[in-house]
Amino acid sequence: MTGANTGSDNIDITYNHGATGHSTSTYDGHTITGPMPQQATATGSGGPHTACPSALPKEPAVQATVTRLRHGTYKVKVTVSIAGMGANEAAIDTQPVYDATIHAGRANVHTNAKGIAIVTTRKARRVRITASDTLQPTTAYLGPRHLTRKLGHRPSPDNGADAPPRRS
Repeated sequence: MTGANTGSDNIDITYNHGATGHSTSTYDGHTITGPMPQQATATGSGGPHTACPSALPKEPAVQATVTRLRHGTYKVKVTVSIAGMGANEAAIDTQPVYDATIHAGRANVHTNAKGIAIVTTRKARRVRITASDTLQPTTAYLGPRHLTRKLGHRPSPDNGADAPPRRS
């Protein structure tokens, strides 16, 4: 610690069916005060009911990168990215997901320590990828005309880039 940063807290808040009291927090010349309106008007008694929901972290979503190895066999790499990392909380940390489950029909395949699983399927299909209860699941398409692409949990702006091409 260098002591280069300065700050102070003055807090006297009671949480009981909302928040009452006052708080002032200053760090390097930036001051915030409270309680926030969401806390003051909460109807629950303390705890999560008085927390500001927008300040809570969101569940990160797993991402899947699918590569066709040969007919009916695909390499699926599962990763997760978490923002707000590093000394200034501006970095994004991307790591492989160990033991993610790829649900392909009746078969389940699990990823290794590098986040990779080899999936074999007889027909084109959409697979669901899950990993623990703290990560949002995603889906991926495995098919004969599959291209390598990275898929996330949200629909892409081009309305289904991860879907197979339509026949005219």
